[in-house]
Amino acid sequence: MAMLDAEITDDDYTTLIHILEEWEAFGSAEASTHRKETATLLGDGHRRRCSRR
Repeated sequence: MAMLDAEITDDDYTTLIHILEEWEAFGSAEASTHRKETATLLGDGHRRRCSRR
């Protein structure tokens, strides 16, 4: 099986955070946790831009 050699970009993480925010809006505590963890990986500035809280 061939492996895909690609890097995950900040845009990819931003998209993921927005998807998790939509999921969180439906009451998913798991989405909230994943969104916060993803934002933490990207740093404080990104967290402020992408976090509703």
